[in-house]
Amino acid sequence: MAKSIRSKRERKKRAEKRKKLKPKVRAKLEETLGLKDKEMAVDEETKEAEGGEEPLKVKMLLWNQKEHFKRTLRRSLGI
Repeated sequence: MAKSIRSKRERKKRAEKRKKLKPKVRAKLEETLGLKDKEMAVDEETKEAEGGEEPLKVKMLLWNQKEHFKRTLRRSLGI
């Protein structure tokens, strides 16, 4: 029982840290955590409609880099 209370406190502390972030940092964090993925999906749809499709290998490389960046950012901020 003590462990669950401790983890609840830690979650609250992390949430408070996120609220205290500067607006620019917060916007960047939201962008990297995927809250703006809808915009990216629309861009991909228009790109496919135009026929300017990137090679699959390049697309996967970019996706892997993005995911790695998200994980490291989450870990560094304690999310």
